[in-house]
Amino acid sequence: MERRIFHCGTCGYHLRFGVPRCSRCYRPTRLYNRKGFWWALALMVAFVGVQILRYTI
Repeated sequence: MERRIFHCGTCGYHLRFGVPRCSRCYRPTRLYNRKGFWWALALMVAFVGVQILRYTI
């Protein structure tokens, strides 16, 4: 069973992770509900971590 922890900002419908549009009102979902956002955030954190380590060692 898949948990639906995200909500549509317009109609409040419970959404699965990673869907680009709400199944009820077809509005675009919030940015943090999309997989690309989390991949980009992880890459930015890794890049900043490497830069910090590079200048502190």
